[in-house]
Amino acid sequence: MNPPTPIADSLPEAGQAVEVIALGRNGGSICGRLRVGSMKVLVRPGASPFRPVEGELFILDVSRRSRECGFWLLEGAIQSPRFSERALRLEPLALIPRAAAEGPVAASHREYELETIIPRVPHFGAAGLEAIREISAFWEAGELELAELLAGELLARDLRCLEAHALLGGFCLDAPVERRWTERALRHYRVGARIGELSLGGSFEGRLPWAWPGNRAFLRCLNGYGRCLERVGDAGPAREVFERLLELEPEDPMEVTPRIS
Repeated sequence: MNPPTPIADSLPEAGQAVEVIALGRNGGSICGRLRVGSMKVLVRPGASPFRPVEGELFILDVSRRSRECGFWLLEGAIQSPRFSERALRLEPLALIPRAAAEGPVAASHREYELETIIPRVPHFGAAGLEAIREISAFWEAGELELAELLAGELLARDLRCLEAHALLGGFCLDAPVERRWTERALRHYRVGARIGELSLGGSFEGRLPWAWPGNRAFLRCLNGYGRCLERVGDAGPAREVFERLLELEPEDPMEVTPRIS
């Protein structure tokens, strides 16, 4: 039997490039997971102009590796942040059938509710939707860094927390109207929307009414994604997103119909 490979030998060295999945933030560092091997690491991007959002895959050109507080720390420049369903290998959210009416119902009118996942953050007293409300309250009170940190902590524990994706997208969208913040909001919303679509699968024909609470974060991600695409001038893709939103929720509680009429 061959001896096990030392952990350090499976990490990239200076001068090498490695693919990393962004899971969350830790101060100025990014909590990540190597795509190959799934080892969790801290990434310090230095002066890199790119900052991936939680759930994105990026390439790191490693300039240095070291140990810090029990974690492997990789330093270097970040390139090409993008979303990759295949890289995440997420288990889809459960899709729960809900009765819309008595008797036979056409497939396109059947109602469903997406599973809600809000992981518990250690040392944070609130849990579930109460945690989401408290994080929002921190943001509204001006505790911006704390709100972003806590939302990121939720995603570091489970990237399927669509509530956190919607929160972070909203935080960026509500920032001063600068292109860089709009694009960051777009990327947060896009990750949440794509994870929601991944859970529906390619053959889904039903509806996701706003009345079922588990659907609201996904619908907010779709709406925010469309609004961000509009703001950066991508009118065609924005229209497609709004049309998709209306397919899933024809009652249009977010009033997107005027945007495509």
